Amino acid sequence: MAKVSKKMKQGTKRKLDDNKKANKTALIVIAVILVFFGGCVACALLIDDAENDSDSKEESKQEESKQEENKQEDKEIVDYRIVEEDDVSYAGYSRWSVRVAFSKSVKDTLTEKQFKDTSKKIVNEFAKKKSSPDEINLFCYLEGQNYSGAYSVGKIVAKKDSGYSIENNDYSFNYEVPDESELGGFSLEEQKKIYYEVIEYQRKYPDDPTASSKAYGVVAKKYGTTEEIVLKVSIKGVEENWPMPPL
Repeated sequence: MAKVSKKMKQGTKRKLDDNKKANKTALIVIAVILVFFGGCVACALLIDDAENDSDSKEESKQEESKQEENKQEDKEIVDYRIVEEDDVSYAGYSRWSVRVAFSKSVKDTLTEKQFKDTSKKIVNEFAKKKSSPDEINLFCYLEGQNYSGAYSVGKIVAKKDSGYSIENNDYSFNYEVPDESELGGFSLEEQKKIYYEVIEYQRKYPDDPTASSKAYGVVAKKYGTTEEIVLKVSIKGVEENWPMPPL
């Protein structure tokens, strides 16, 4: 009996040890599963946060893009061309004089906003092109006018130390629709051609005392206008020293 009891005790002990081992293994497995599951959850949360952050940044970029588009739409830029760039710098101070011709298509409709918005664009682009000079003086004309004379549309003085701000610096918008009716509606270039051809005709017949007066009629007929208009254009050409044919 003693031997049987001893064997029973040993069997019971082995069963308890096996149960402990099984329980321990189960706990380890559960712990691993929890760690793995928790890690996955954490990864999922991180991925979700990253995606949300990416979406937020993308939405922010789209909003900024929309705002920029709206700003661009608010700007009123008219056609123009730069006629002349002149470096008028002095010691230690970089300065440029820029002459600009606005399109004749806006002759009857040009507004102060169009003038300012277009001038800002010109100044900013010119500043980049010339490595940000200290000062930019913009003289604006209408296409076909005399660019060497006083500005006819407006003037801008934009300085680097104030970010080329047109509002904070000097600007003048004194545009008046030019009345060309007294000169037949001819553009400046056409007027110069008329003057050139009048002088050319007069020089062609140096021995004819009537050549001077005949020239006005001949040129007037060619351009479909009156002798009076051609005479006025010729007087303007003399006063402004327009180019003449060679002697």
